[in-house]
Amino acid sequence: CLNSLVAQAFKDFDVIITDDGSVDGTKDVVEAYKDRFNLRYFYQANWGGPAKGRNVGIQNARGKWIAFSDADDWWYPNKLMEVSKVLEGRDVVYHELDYFDDSGFLNRTTNGRYLVNPFFEDLLVGGNCLSNSGTCARTAILKRVGGLSEDRELIAVEDYDLWLKISKISERFYYIPVCFGAYWEGAGTLSGHSWNYIQRIKTITNKYLGELEGPQQKEAIIRERYIIARNKKALGDVTATKDFWNILLHSKSLELKLKAFLFVLMGIFRIKSFRRFQTK
Repeated sequence: CLNSLVAQAFKDFDVIITDDGSVDGTKDVVEAYKDRFNLRYFYQANWGGPAKGRNVGIQNARGKWIAFSDADDWWYPNKLMEVSKVLEGRDVVYHELDYFDDSGFLNRTTNGRYLVNPFFEDLLVGGNCLSNSGTCARTAILKRVGGLSEDRELIAVEDYDLWLKISKISERFYYIPVCFGAYWEGAGTLSGHSWNYIQRIKTITNKYLGELEGPQQKEAIIRERYIIARNKKALGDVTATKDFWNILLHSKSLELKLKAFLFVLMGIFRIKSFRRFQTK
């Protein structure tokens, strides 16, 4: 992560590192980079999630813009240069990231998209399309919405909550459909599949659902069920196929219907293969 900052073609930036009570020698690593750029280091007792540490960074930022990066992600050398070209008149600029697994294999990219008005509804109904390490936001707008929520029930989805809060007061979002960085999708990441993550998705949907009406509210619920079904499938819950079937029947989104249909086919194929194995 720090090496990728050193390699940036755009050099006019400060670095704020917030250490959430790590015990892996982070402070020593930071010390080795103190002469490479204008760097400030803040240590705090472990809070259990990224929100508090990111808020420390926001509160101590001196620049007009903040570009987030998690410690296990990295930026490509042209990231800040390209983003800096489109900041005028924006509040949030976001781009794609490449996803790498534990073996270093590039297996996919993030699911960014252009938002459509009203952005708040699009984000809630269509799902989160901004990744933390691929987002740059105006410092003033971050402070205006109070930074990231430190509600522990939103751990792992607090960035999604932040974009929703901003979209309620500004639609000056700008999407760059290019990968300017990398996301490490390794074991132990907070956004990985888990029953806790399922509960947090329910929490954030319930937090904002009352601000939608009629069909939009229904579609937001279906989107939540799709995300939950994806997690259930990854966790080996066989009821996920039934959930995908219900989404296929009831969603008005063609994209969601197609995705659910593919998962239904995969589920049916897996069941048939298992039965064939049992009969041998």
